[in-house]
Amino acid sequence: MVSKGYIDCGENTELFKALAAMNDENDREQWFVEEGRMFKCTSDKINGYSYHWMTTRKATAEEIVQYFKNKER
Repeated sequence: MVSKGYIDCGENTELFKALAAMNDENDREQWFVEEGRMFKCTSDKINGYSYHWMTTRKATAEEIVQYFKNKER
């Protein structure tokens, strides 16, 4: 479903919120990937976090879905 642009979040409100937060205007509530580790930014900009800027990027929708899928197990 992700490849077609549709994602069924079921009753997982955290997954829905994570996907809904994806935007290019700010970093608040968005998920990032750093060397295989995922974390959520709780401020408007990621600048306040300790991270390695060369290896950190915003997570894709597919990565977020997979993260929450693994979290449920």
